[in-house]
Amino acid sequence: MAQPYVRVDVWTLAEDDPIITAYADAVAAMQQKSSEASQQNDPTGWRFQAALHGTENGPPQVPPTPPANQCQHNSWYFMPWHRMYVYYFEQVVRAYVIANGGPNNWALPYWNYDGGGNSAMLPPAFRNTSSPLYTAMRARSVNAGAPLPSSVTSPAAAFALTTFTGSGEFGGGNITAPLQFYSEPGQLEQTPHDVVHSAVGGRTGLMSNILTAAQDPIFWLHHANIDRLWWLWTQQNGNSNPSDSAWLNQDFLSVGGFFDAKGNPIQTGVLTCGAVRDPASLPAGYTYDQQVAPRVASMARVNWPEPWPEWPQTPARAASPRHLLGATERQVRLVGQAVTVPVTIDERVTASLRASPATEHQHRVFLEVEDIDAARNPGIVYGVYVNLPSNPTDADLEAHHAGNISLFGIEVARNPRRDEHPHNMRISMNITRLLDRLAAGGVWTDGRTLTITLRPITLGVPPGREDLAEEIADTTHDDVPVTIGRISVQYV
Repeated sequence: MAQPYVRVDVWTLAEDDPIITAYADAVAAMQQKSSEASQQNDPTGWRFQAALHGTENGPPQVPPTPPANQCQHNSWYFMPWHRMYVYYFEQVVRAYVIANGGPNNWALPYWNYDGGGNSAMLPPAFRNTSSPLYTAMRARSVNAGAPLPSSVTSPAAAFALTTFTGSGEFGGGNITAPLQFYSEPGQLEQTPHDVVHSAVGGRTGLMSNILTAAQDPIFWLHHANIDRLWWLWTQQNGNSNPSDSAWLNQDFLSVGGFFDAKGNPIQTGVLTCGAVRDPASLPAGYTYDQQVAPRVASMARVNWPEPWPEWPQTPARAASPRHLLGATERQVRLVGQAVTVPVTIDERVTASLRASPATEHQHRVFLEVEDIDAARNPGIVYGVYVNLPSNPTDADLEAHHAGNISLFGIEVARNPRRDEHPHNMRISMNITRLLDRLAAGGVWTDGRTLTITLRPITLGVPPGREDLAEEIADTTHDDVPVTIGRISVQYV
């Protein structure tokens, strides 16, 4: 068996490393091919490859649908479809690299934005205005070197989960057939995937829009990192991919499929979700240079303040129904400022839960942000906080952080390319560990109410670019208001 290709951290490479320069040359050649009218339908062209993920305009378009607009989001197909997508893209680029005299073992690098040091900044080659890897259609501050905050880049919340399938679990909700944009994202898709897209693209950039994102050369390194994180998660003890046949046997020929390095459609040896569980075993298999999973601090189990049920000695192992404990009473509107709303816990429900056998419950709590709508992605990421003090410090923001809201994909939810009908977005966050932390720290003593704060997250100021500080701090988006129908707390 041939040695797998090795994908490396782009921040371990010099700007003029052959891996980066070869990628830049290939991108330029692919973009040139797409600019020639006679070759616009060539699957090895840049726009064609990007259109497999999404296209901004409806028919007629290049390429037609299918194979355009087939990306899978907000379901358990998100990670395997994107693994296949990047896998075949990598082979197309490798063919260009070899044709240009580059290394035969070229593999796509990844952007580990949570790797410490300068890694949260866009890599230098992508900020070089003379490089094919640069595009002005990003947040101006990101192109200037603004670091992404850890609340955007950290996969820790996803790695704290041990279940792949389900709304608010690691990998997303299960569906029986591919849909471009479903309504049950997994935690890894929410953060860091969605929020990095919005942070890099900003208000009008390519990465903020699901239909244009793959046109940005950094898209592919971002998704290589998401793929790496999935790969690392599956290597942790107790974690496993779905065993359902609906997932294992699913291929994506029905939505268009993929193309090989010569531009031929993949018709034989079609990959399924089950077939891509181990990327090293693929015909052009690959692995990653960094094989250490993000560290997640262990949490002691503590009882929460009344009227919450106590921790069961033997929590239920099987799936349990979710019980609605409370919800906001009116619509929430976001236009760029912090908003705080209360959720009152229904003590009739908690009394019933306390009286029922402990083995019926898993003692897990989810914060559901429901019926999210906007005309488009405003490019602003909102942090979600539980019981956040007024005038919070950075330490408070970290300690009370429950998750994030990004509107990445809202354009497809409102105007589906493949889904059955338009729908709004929904985000589920597992806040069990957060409540443990707040209870253990003695800062959560009244269990009858949770206060939920939605607060815009801003980027860091790029070194030497204090002139951008005011622009970065301005998070207002009155022209693109975001509405949330309900925020609820649910107990499993």
